Amino acid sequence: MASKQSEELNKLYLEWVAAMKANPEMPLDELRHMLDQWERITGEPGGVDYIETDAGGVPAMWAVPKSCMQDRVLLARMGAGTWPARCIRTVRSTHMSPRR
Repeated sequence: MASKQSEELNKLYLEWVAAMKANPEMPLDELRHMLDQWERITGEPGGVDYIETDAGGVPAMWAVPKSCMQDRVLLARMGAGTWPARCIRTVRSTHMSPRR
């Protein structure tokens, strides 16, 4: 039997499919609003500060765990699938941690 979280994810995907079929030429702002519904089923991990910055003219964000070592970084980038249609401030909430 599928978990409650899996069922919620399936429901969200079915909503997206229906919305795209109903409006295949959906404007970017509507698409972003739709994709930002990830927040309904995901959550942010605790103990992390998010710092928006400019990386040579490109909007970027530092995700800094409160107890991390200060002399290292881990570079992660989003660049496939729906990520280009998303807003940097909402992508951070799509960590696949359980919603509490």
